[in-house]
Amino acid sequence: MLEKSCSDGTEASRDLRVSTVLLRFVGEAGIYLPDRDAIKFTALSGGDAVDCFVARSALEVIGCNATDRPEALVARFQQNRALLELAATVKYQRSPAGSVIELEAGDLQDLSQDLTRRLTPSRPGKTFDMEG
Repeated sequence: MLEKSCSDGTEASRDLRVSTVLLRFVGEAGIYLPDRDAIKFTALSGGDAVDCFVARSALEVIGCNATDRPEALVARFQQNRALLELAATVKYQRSPAGSVIELEAGDLQDLSQDLTRRLTPSRPGKTFDMEG
């Protein structure tokens, strides 16, 4: 249960309930699966394993191409792992029903659009103060 503080310092009368699905990613290197043409990595949700697959289309978004060998795909996956884990978390939060997450190009493009909207100032002409 979270309580919200109003701008005038009074406590809000209603409780806000936040349902956050957390994934904890296992630190193993991604594994290339030729039958799926995808990289597999694993997350945990509570005590349940969640298999995550990064499809070729998503790998191409992060800079892979059709002629890359499996070693190059895994290396690029590792270089972009934090981004892919974030994309997997967002996709899982949107529909946590299954034990498999399949990331495709559209998932990374959706994530990019979400991040752009969150980082874009709400008032025209307003800039970000990057120094805190």
